Amino acid sequence: MALRRPRAAATGCFATFAVVFVLLIAREAYQLHDLALDRRHRELEYRALVIQDNLAAGLSALSFMRASAEHFLDRRPSDVEFAAEPVLRDARHLRDQRTWSLFIDSNSAPIQGVRSEVLAGLPGFKRRDDTLPSDLLLGALMSRALGQTVLGHPFTSRMIFVSSNGFFVSYPTVDDERIEDLLRIIAFRPYFQGALVRTPEMAKYVFPQEPIREDKVGREVLAFATPVRVHGAFRGAMVLIAHKSYLDGLLCSATVSSKHAVLLDRRGEVLAARDSGGAVDADTLSILKPVARAGSSEPSGTANWPGNGQIFFRWVNDDWLLAQPVSYWDLYGPTFLRLTPLAITLLVLGTILLLGTFRMALLVMDHQIEAEAQSRKLAYRDPLTGLANRRFLIERFEVVAEDCKRKELPLSFVMFDVDHFKRINDEWGHASGDAVLKMLAKTALLMVRTSDMVVRLGGEEFGLLLPGVALEHAQSTAERLRAALMDARCSPVGKDGKRLADVEPIRFTASFGLAETTVDGTFDMDALMAVADGRLYRAKQSGRNQVVGA
Repeated sequence: MALRRPRAAATGCFATFAVVFVLLIAREAYQLHDLALDRRHRELEYRALVIQDNLAAGLSALSFMRASAEHFLDRRPSDVEFAAEPVLRDARHLRDQRTWSLFIDSNSAPIQGVRSEVLAGLPGFKRRDDTLPSDLLLGALMSRALGQTVLGHPFTSRMIFVSSNGFFVSYPTVDDERIEDLLRIIAFRPYFQGALVRTPEMAKYVFPQEPIREDKVGREVLAFATPVRVHGAFRGAMVLIAHKSYLDGLLCSATVSSKHAVLLDRRGEVLAARDSGGAVDADTLSILKPVARAGSSEPSGTANWPGNGQIFFRWVNDDWLLAQPVSYWDLYGPTFLRLTPLAITLLVLGTILLLGTFRMALLVMDHQIEAEAQSRKLAYRDPLTGLANRRFLIERFEVVAEDCKRKELPLSFVMFDVDHFKRINDEWGHASGDAVLKMLAKTALLMVRTSDMVVRLGGEEFGLLLPGVALEHAQSTAERLRAALMDARCSPVGKDGKRLADVEPIRFTASFGLAETTVDGTFDMDALMAVADGRLYRAKQSGRNQVVGA
């Protein structure tokens, strides 16, 4: 038929090829589309986790300080504690001043407060003589603890313990002229008013209603509060202040591959934003606000972005909505760019023969890559013991050394070998000598961490590379290994290659020489190995079966 009607045959072949081509393109496009959506969801999940981890760190500290305060007040301090704390005596002389600051020691934040008349009209505050002593003792405890808590959590820029008796402890410290102002600000802030309310969820954090501009600093802050209650009575609150700029920076660093990102609260108010135009588009917010107000029925999802693309969103800690608008080009552009080379390739190949040749080429390439990977593995491994060899140590040492220098950590190197190894070979044979080396390697691997490296340097000489380990700990590791080798028993190997179980086992020892970068003042591998080798020689000269570290 092809000979009688060549045009029809050619047309049929072309149509068949075109159908196959279109089906392949459609299949590839569908898979790439799903991959693009999945990649965006995974990226957003990672970014949400970054923000959530920072938020959780600060709120965990807030919860811990609240629980510590409630436990302290609930157990009622003893008379001995009252007598031993000079803060009570000093407070009697200061509390009649309009504003006062009571310093515990030079390293702690002061207790700052006002006299009882100033508290009039401030909701939640009232001077109670029966609870004031225990509250002051708690204030002294908070004075010593808040600094370490704030410094330990970058999300937290300030933490305040506020007592209902009209004083507070703040880290960083508040200027004396701002003491009265700060108490008035706190008393009428939504987060403090929320802490006063007794609800079934009174132990839950009170989240900010909106960013608050901090006086005299000119930066917006986010405030979180949780009440301190003892037997249902309100005794104060723990307040955490975080700069909104930190959250903005966190959002930017967590969304480096996106031009747009926004973080909203449940009311639909913007808490932080990343936008190439400098502001969040009103149309985008009109889509996201109903999602935020509806709550977190699903942990993540997508919404249509009319005329632009799609909006991917994910809840952070069930209270904040992280959203990332993605344009059609950003979403489908990579798919289009990947499809074009595929179409050109299919058109150029054009025939099943060429496709088959291409497939064969891939198989040959895969085989070659696998062979090269196997060869590379063999090049870096000692075939007898399975340990890394000197070549691998040379290539890895620079990477490990640079990492230790960057993190300001020590790096130790231990060189050791089998004592009188030639005597073992002469007496028991080389096969038994090999068995001894294998046992030594297996024992050494059991003695070190997964981050450490055991290396066969050559012959009966071995090395340990211990990143982040100081000389004294490296010496302890070497001592444990030396003792383990001294207790080891290795069955000799007969001429037929089998172990001789009925023959007295081989006992052997090893000598060790240590070097460490901070002690010996060098991160150069050759210099470090030379120092370790010199100390190994001293161990040999001193009678063998010992560790020399300095």
